[in-house]
Amino acid sequence: MVVPLDNIHKGYPRRNISNVCGHHFRYILFVAVTVVVSYQTVCRDIFFRSTFPLCAEQSRIAKVVDHVEPVMTVQSTAKVVWLMSFPNSGTSFTLRLINELSNTATATNYGEELQNMKIPLIQLNTEENAQVGPFLLQLFQQIPNYIITKTHCWGYNTRAPPKRYIDLKEKMFEKGCRSVTYPTPDANYVMADTRLYNMTVPKKAIHIVRNPFDNLVSRWHLWKNDYENTTHSFADFCHFWDTTNEERGERQFLSQETYNLMKDLPCRSDWYRYVQWHNLAIRLIEKHRLPALSINYEDYESKYGQIIQQLLDFLELPKLHDPPPFKEGKSYMYEYTPEDQQKAKKFVRHLASEQTWSLIKRYFESIP
Repeated sequence: MVVPLDNIHKGYPRRNISNVCGHHFRYILFVAVTVVVSYQTVCRDIFFRSTFPLCAEQSRIAKVVDHVEPVMTVQSTAKVVWLMSFPNSGTSFTLRLINELSNTATATNYGEELQNMKIPLIQLNTEENAQVGPFLLQLFQQIPNYIITKTHCWGYNTRAPPKRYIDLKEKMFEKGCRSVTYPTPDANYVMADTRLYNMTVPKKAIHIVRNPFDNLVSRWHLWKNDYENTTHSFADFCHFWDTTNEERGERQFLSQETYNLMKDLPCRSDWYRYVQWHNLAIRLIEKHRLPALSINYEDYESKYGQIIQQLLDFLELPKLHDPPPFKEGKSYMYEYTPEDQQKAKKFVRHLASEQTWSLIKRYFESIP
């Protein structure tokens, strides 16, 4: 079902639902606001499920497919602005910042983050045809002309085997950036369905960069509950994955020079992912000539007002409210010995493109 944008702020229109389960009943459901529900949802009602054979069959497959389709989509001419970030780089705060400053909606490519809430997809009207775009994060707020949209693309997964992250091609990275994943019914976030929107949909890009020493340790903090039986510290975490990837044949996918520079670097596969991710993000932006704004996460602390104005100007949004307070992220340099810091600097300088190095060299200036 498609709801015109003009109707979103008036509440859901009242609609009849007919031809449910063999054309036997007309069924109207209203919950806070009146919405159209799919026949799969109606069939989950115990009365219908027990009365009609078709509903019984629907109840069998509803668990598999009902969560895949949103209840409705929203017609919009909004232009997507990618918020491109390696995970744990300040993405959530940036989305919150824009939402609170401008009182406008934001979006995400990741439906599984919505915990099965039936948040609509934006149906973007492009020159070629209607594209199913990202998920709205705020349903009853105005959709701006340029809507900031979270994407981590691909190539960041700690669990991925060496071939998948070392040999990641630009084309696959691009697909990851424009992949829309649908909400899943379980806590393990197993992807039920992934779809792509065209590269004509993103019109701009915001590229966030965070200090890699802090970025990689914060990723461990996010993941450590999954590895509590095998890792009790960041050093344990690094040893676990360095050993695992060595056993997976990591070395065969690397040049001798690259391997020599990274072999003794703790969490070397994450360091590789971090640098490669930013290399590919910059190449993608340049390839498609997307107007881009690059920001360093740490500048939220030292240049908060300046960064806010840059973001609002880039997104063509007004400042309607005061910004939320910024809570400084923790520094985790202490997790690395001086020798490890030097190894990281040499490796990053080797693997990073000139454009990537220009964005991250500030984090290594104090390292001899």
